[in-house]
Amino acid sequence: MLLCLLLAAGCGPLRAAVAETGVVLPVIMYHSVLKDPKRTGRYVVTPERLRSDLAYLKKEGYVAVTGGDLVAYVQGADLPEKPVMITFDDGHYNNLRYALPILETLDMKAVVSVVGAYTEEYSRHPDPNPNYAYLSYDDISALAASGRFEIGNHSFDMHRQSPRMGSDRKPGESQADYRAAFEADARRLQELLQEHCGFAPQIYAYPFGAVGEGTKQMLQELGFGCSLTCREKVNRIHRDPDSLFSLGRFNRPGDMTTEAFMEKLGLAISKTADIIVHNDSKAVRERVGNAWLPRERPAGERATAALAEVHSGAAPLKVSRGGRVRPIQRPRRRRLLRGGP
Repeated sequence: MLLCLLLAAGCGPLRAAVAETGVVLPVIMYHSVLKDPKRTGRYVVTPERLRSDLAYLKKEGYVAVTGGDLVAYVQGADLPEKPVMITFDDGHYNNLRYALPILETLDMKAVVSVVGAYTEEYSRHPDPNPNYAYLSYDDISALAASGRFEIGNHSFDMHRQSPRMGSDRKPGESQADYRAAFEADARRLQELLQEHCGFAPQIYAYPFGAVGEGTKQMLQELGFGCSLTCREKVNRIHRDPDSLFSLGRFNRPGDMTTEAFMEKLGLAISKTADIIVHNDSKAVRERVGNAWLPRERPAGERATAALAEVHSGAAPLKVSRGGRVRPIQRPRRRRLLRGGP
């Protein structure tokens, strides 16, 4: 009853809980979308798999947000109760051919981060083949005009592994030289998109997830409000603008079922407990939207369902597996994914 009153009144304790814990934001990272199932792999999914994923999220009450939505949030706007970010890296032409109609059908939106050098090449030599082509400036303008895609900056020409790994600093490179190279590359694509498409992105996706020293400040000075890595983690964002930088993402391989992938993210709501128990086994937080409200746990209380993983941002947790509360170790540190094709 107390929780219902808090929700209805929007009063202090609920707001304090939201402010304390922030907003949970899972981000999914797609790359290429191809019809041929034989070509699925670590960075390729079929349109059917993409449609299944997005339909699952929609059914579970998740609402897709963009980098612009996140920037608005830190400036005081609200986010949906259950936000999720759908991202596509590299700017494959098949994102326009296959992903856009799915987003339109399901009334969702996404972010596609383009590589300037690829866009330049396919703008000079158009070849709209979904098997290998990349988005031209006209394609990017069409995606932006659709209202379904926000465009991100994936570097002008740092999506390569030599002479540097992505946008990271080269061995032996001075910080001053690195700063000059990184800023020049990011700024070049910003200026080209402004010239050809009429806008400059506010979201940056690090090539190969390689986050170089000092790049958050560089991106902020260039006018970016958000950045994406390849580190697999669920994010917790706050009103602090810094919380929008180096967001984690889960790469979506094509060889997993929707249910298996969503369980990996901890988004399988029907299989996720609604309580978190701290190590003393007495303090409990109960989930109400994105807030975790404290309450006592009666002796012997069972969780509502089996739990794959809960991300609370709080103390070490005890969670339910097989329906009963039990200890769980802290998640192991995941190795950095080295991007897509």
